[in-house]
Amino acid sequence: MTAEDGTRHRKEITLSDKPGPQTVSTGISDAKSVRLTLGSPPV
Repeated sequence: MTAEDGTRHRKEITLSDKPGPQTVSTGISDAKSVRLTLGSPPV
């Protein structure tokens, strides 16, 4: 996530393997952009 002042924050999350919305609290109120990168779990 990039804050309005240009500060970058990184947060690793685990998503549930079920349908429907999943809310993730970032704790950042002035986010300018958010990038979500998905990867497969380790085997």
